[in-house]
Amino acid sequence: MKKTIFTLFLLLAAFTLQAAVGDTFTSEDGNNYLVTAEGETNTLEYQGGTSSSTITVPNIVTYNGIDYSVTSISSYVHYRDGVVSSIVIGDSVKIIKHHAFEICINLTSVVIGNSVETIEFCAFGQSPNLTSVVIGKSVKKIGYSAFSPSSSLQKCIIYSVVPPTLDSYYGMGGEAFSEVSKSAVLYVPKGSTILYEESGWNTFSQVKEIEGTSAGIGSIIEVNGIRYRITAQEESGNTVEVTKNTGFTGVATIPGSINYKGIDYSVTAIGQEAFSYCSGLSSVDIPNSVTSIGNGAFFYCTGLSSVTIPNSVTSIEGWAFNSCTGLETITVQATTPPALGDDIFYYIPISSISEIVLYVPEESIPLYQAADQWKDFIHIQPLPSDSIAVKDITLNIERLSLKVGEVYSLTDTVLPANATNKGVSWASSNPRVASVYNSTVTAHAPGTAVITVTTEEGGFTASCTVTVEKDNLIYIEPAQEGQIVVEGGLDLAKIPTGTEVVFIITPDEGYTLLYLLVNGTKIYPEAFENTLKSANIRAKKMYKVRLTVTDDMYISAVYGLATGMEHIEGASLKVYAIDELLYVKGLSASVRAEVYNLVGAKMIHTVLKPGEPLHLNGVPSGIYLLKIENKTFKFIKK
Repeated sequence: MKKTIFTLFLLLAAFTLQAAVGDTFTSEDGNNYLVTAEGETNTLEYQGGTSSSTITVPNIVTYNGIDYSVTSISSYVHYRDGVVSSIVIGDSVKIIKHHAFEICINLTSVVIGNSVETIEFCAFGQSPNLTSVVIGKSVKKIGYSAFSPSSSLQKCIIYSVVPPTLDSYYGMGGEAFSEVSKSAVLYVPKGSTILYEESGWNTFSQVKEIEGTSAGIGSIIEVNGIRYRITAQEESGNTVEVTKNTGFTGVATIPGSINYKGIDYSVTAIGQEAFSYCSGLSSVDIPNSVTSIGNGAFFYCTGLSSVTIPNSVTSIEGWAFNSCTGLETITVQATTPPALGDDIFYYIPISSISEIVLYVPEESIPLYQAADQWKDFIHIQPLPSDSIAVKDITLNIERLSLKVGEVYSLTDTVLPANATNKGVSWASSNPRVASVYNSTVTAHAPGTAVITVTTEEGGFTASCTVTVEKDNLIYIEPAQEGQIVVEGGLDLAKIPTGTEVVFIITPDEGYTLLYLLVNGTKIYPEAFENTLKSANIRAKKMYKVRLTVTDDMYISAVYGLATGMEHIEGASLKVYAIDELLYVKGLSASVRAEVYNLVGAKMIHTVLKPGEPLHLNGVPSGIYLLKIENKTFKFIKK
């Protein structure tokens, strides 16, 4: 009996080690936490603790041998904290609640991790010395007065491509950022400046792109005076839609594909309200790559007199041509009437509808006369007889071999030779191997790609298979997005010792070659002297390095973010990292330590004691400068 009771006691004691929801505890570093979930997912809310100049909210807290993710920060945790000067919030936190760090009069910098989605009202408000704010890529909503007033703010860096919603106080003002000086700069990802300028972030008079970032899905780019939104970035191809072009005038000629920063995109849609209220738009040329026309795309374009809709368009959403009172002719090339949303041609007077001529394929006239909304047009006529229909298209060659860096211009022939519409679009099945822009093919890497040309009228196609040869070139894979170092040796066993080989290194956009690691020895680009050459291939830098193969040769390429800055080191001190900690060897006394990113924003400001590490929790991946008194170090956080 005694044994049974003793065993039961041990089991009960073991069960009490698991904290229950609603329990609170103090961690070893003196911070207080509330258990918000336990079981398959263990989560905590940060509830403050001992005040210090630098407050770091960690990603993980271990309590009684159990790991908990810190997912929220409680209200009023450091309200009126006059000691804190720097706040770093880890990547596991999803919400920062209201008034969490309000009225911190000595607060100068805030770094918010990549998982934070909501910053509630007054979270960092009334902090008069706040000069630098860094916000991660996941934030969707920022409450009113979250950082107001912002008169001391110098830089706000935000990594979200899509601008977060800025709340106001019941619609009566109280903006998230207010009283922002004209010298303050808002840094956003590449391709997002237009989005921020037009979505309520106009309290910042200066909006610039973050160096080293690239345009992503949702980014708005401008090519030849027309704005596009990136809708897909995939191995199979990149796509864009025409987005809002406020105040556009004249003729809108939309190509089947565009090239932005060396990357090809296919234009697949005319987006919602793309040209709405553009009364100065006179005509629009829609390519055969477009499959849909969005809601209100040409709403109130009163100066639009003619439009041609290619046979690739299968749907037109509501109000697309609503109030286009100047329309005289509409040409639809599709044999099957495109599906229409609500009130496509609404607010065009009946008298005008009766005068507009709708041109469609002759054999499809009965279909249009019976189709909803299309049947409202009185004058439905066959495509003009003087219009010579496209019957086919050919290319001058069907197969092509190129070497990396070479270009070739294909020649297309639209048949018959006197066809009225000779417009075409180009596409590559594998742009990483070979891309195409306006018939010009550029070889990038060994492999095979199929280049296809498509007629705007009829959708006829012709193809050329492009093989990019490897020869005696060895290709070191480019850095992938978000990585700084790429390792992984190349198998040179099949190449005879003593063979002279040209290695090709092509870093992705935003990266540069730091050095080659050859059999464990670093070889910097400047050491190659005349054997290292560079050339621009579709805006990418290509390095050519000539080396002689040795026994058991092992090579990898080490990349860094392309910053254009020289490597800086401090004398007598050495810096090394272990996980999220940065150690400075050689300190004899306490010193002031500051970490800046490459746009000058202060990420960390603290006093560093000999042997004490510098915590990098919550600091995003990238290149940073560590300043210790009069010495500066450059380091990379992966």
